[in-house]
Amino acid sequence: MMSRTQSWPDHEACTVEVLVVPGCPGTKLALSRVQQAAEALGVDTHLRVLTVEKEEHARELGFVGSPTVRVAGRDVEDVGDRPIGLACRLYDGDHAPAADTIHRAIAVAAGRVR
Repeated sequence: MMSRTQSWPDHEACTVEVLVVPGCPGTKLALSRVQQAAEALGVDTHLRVLTVEKEEHARELGFVGSPTVRVAGRDVEDVGDRPIGLACRLYDGDHAPAADTIHRAIAVAAGRVR
C-alpha cells in the first residue's frame, strides 16, 4: 500500500480521509462505508472529505482517483503503479472501496487487529 502522510493526524481518534473529485459517483457510498465500519468497530473517527480539483493538488496529495479512502495516511487498497491525477477510480467494478476493506483498515489503525 502506498503510504502518504495524513494531513492532520488526530491522536484521539482514527484519522480517515476521503479524497474525491467534484461530482464523483462514489463519494456517498465511500462515506457510508466509512461510517458503517467505524460504528461496527466502535471506533471514533476524525473524518475529512477533501475535494481535489486541480492537477497540482492531485500531485501534491499523490491522488490516484476518486474516491480515495485513506486511514491513518494509508490508502485502504494497494495503488500499485496507478497514475496520479484527476480521474474516477473503480474498485472491482464498484464506485468505492469494499466495505470489508475499509473495515479492516480502520480496525488495523485502531489497533483492533494486526
